[in-house]
Amino acid sequence: MIAIFVTFNIKPANLDQFMQASYGDAAGSVGNEPGCFRFDILKDKEVATRVHFYEVYKDQAAVDAHIKYPHYLNWRAEVEEYFDNEPQITFMQTAEFPMYASHDLWMKQKHHMVNKIKS
Repeated sequence: MIAIFVTFNIKPANLDQFMQASYGDAAGSVGNEPGCFRFDILKDKEVATRVHFYEVYKDQAAVDAHIKYPHYLNWRAEVEEYFDNEPQITFMQTAEFPMYASHDLWMKQKHHMVNKIKS
């Protein structure tokens, strides 16, 4: 599995619009992309205009597919002008531990998340 941590610095006047657009991207990613297992939106506790995304994908093909989906393309077109600077992206590999965050756990979690989003 591939995890991605993205940090955005958003222009203060555009923070609410960025958050609303990002909720749509997160819902579309988990709900419509079979290879997306997690998409968290995190607000920085110290910098009010800094937002982080934590995303988990099945593999590189799922990461590559993510930026081709309509929900991502719509989100990117809307929010690009809200960035105070270029987003910082960190790619990571998820760890396989027998009792914690196994790949099977990521896959089982997806069904639960999709049901919550569609409710």
